Amino acid sequence: MSFGLQYNPTEENRFTHSVTNSYISQTKITAHSFCQYKCTQKRWFLCTFVDMDLGTLNRQQREAVTSTEGRVRVVAGAGSGKTKALTYRYAYIVNELGVEPANILCLTFTNKAAQEMRSRITQLVPPGYTNDFVCTIHGFCVRFLREEIHRLGYPKNFQILDEEDMKSLARQVLTENNTERSVKTVRQLLEALAGTKAAEPYVQQYIVPTSPVSRKD
Repeated sequence: MSFGLQYNPTEENRFTHSVTNSYISQTKITAHSFCQYKCTQKRWFLCTFVDMDLGTLNRQQREAVTSTEGRVRVVAGAGSGKTKALTYRYAYIVNELGVEPANILCLTFTNKAAQEMRSRITQLVPPGYTNDFVCTIHGFCVRFLREEIHRLGYPKNFQILDEEDMKSLARQVLTENNTERSVKTVRQLLEALAGTKAAEPYVQQYIVPTSPVSRKD
């Protein structure tokens, strides 16, 4: 791990200067301090940089990690080091290129994989340089909807129902309507609802009739 003084006049204009350990010792700054300076009327603070060992990557992984211009597509099988390449790529563009973590979207399919990626990234970047967008595809979509769905007039407190949730709700509806609660009737009810939603603007007419989408109709 190395150290440096970072000057940050604005969020848009940021640059970093390396500082030797001897300078740090001369100014009596401890390695784990987070200090703020004023130098010629400008603000400086001590920050840490994590040294990444790209030598642990094979040739293909290094190419995937360090190729930062344009689109990069990596095709690899199970157990070939895809997660390692992804986490090192995240760390590389943060540590080496100075990209803000808030500008990085890192998606995977399962919660377990997302947790593993977050754990590995934390070990490769300075404290506080991970973000909430290292997550599953579904998790990102839910978060996006929570933040933006009000623009369409929909409430933020919506719930997402999986298949078992829908079956449970269907059984509740059948019970309240004194209808047989069998596997067949549950399936028929759900299929009928799916058909209704596909055949007409169901959401606009029945869920949120006052939404901007509905008013356009």
